[in-house]
Amino acid sequence: IRPMVEQVEGFLQAHAGGAEGTEVSAEIRRLLSACVWGNAVDLALFNNAEMAARRAEAELGGNKASSLIGHAADHTVLDAKVVANDMGAAADYLQGRLRHYGAGGAGPAVVDVVMDNMGVECAADLLLGLVLTSLGPLKVRYHTKPVPYYVSDVMPQDIERMLARWEADEATVSSAKRFRAALASGSIEVHTHPFWVHPSEYRDMPASVAGRYFFEKRFGCGSPLGKAIGKHETSGSGTIDEFVEPKSDLVIFKGDVNFRRLCGDRHWTPEMFFLKSRVAGAEPKDASVDRKSV
Repeated sequence: IRPMVEQVEGFLQAHAGGAEGTEVSAEIRRLLSACVWGNAVDLALFNNAEMAARRAEAELGGNKASSLIGHAADHTVLDAKVVANDMGAAADYLQGRLRHYGAGGAGPAVVDVVMDNMGVECAADLLLGLVLTSLGPLKVRYHTKPVPYYVSDVMPQDIERMLARWEADEATVSSAKRFRAALASGSIEVHTHPFWVHPSEYRDMPASVAGRYFFEKRFGCGSPLGKAIGKHETSGSGTIDEFVEPKSDLVIFKGDVNFRRLCGDRHWTPEMFFLKSRVAGAEPKDASVDRKSV
């Protein structure tokens, strides 16, 4: 984890002026890849001896752990194995949001990260948020579990433990200070809700989660922000429109359990973008990049 943090800290020091340049999109892209492949170092799958063996392989230039622990390997080698890979588009989209809102737009963009595992994956998730909030007026909200659904699931206190580890290391203390400053300013938030450990699909997500963070359904005769998704007859002779107003610019769902809860363990045709089917209750602002499952 230390090399990952050091590399991000070096990047932030070199790009203190803002979010311009192709190297910014490339760094966001690399961190998205680290967020994906960090899932391979699931602490629920390995004991301490097995983790030590993986570290030894990484130091010798061995398997995929080298890109996760060292954050230095070419991510394109691993990412070629991803079946549906939109990380490049997501990185460009995020950089565009930083530019747009940084230039005096309607307000800060919001990115939601529904977290999965503690350890390397959690570190990558936190570093992604740190980079995004450091480059522009953007808010990142982390959604954690109140108790572990599986043994390695991230809880709010785990993020505190991660920051404490960074603060105890001279090589990573600067990034810990940056992250705590973002927490204090409100540009980074940590949330939790019992729904994240409920045995239910995401189309059953309660309004206390969906309406607060992701989208809100409204009824009326027009909305400047929302997208009409249906019509309902009124008690008279007319109809009233049902709108969805998104509250997040990008939602990142981490891990296979979140993916399965999005899909509902149903049979989808391979080419179908299932989120357009309203399985999650609403389409995002820009369906091509707004809501991703990674």
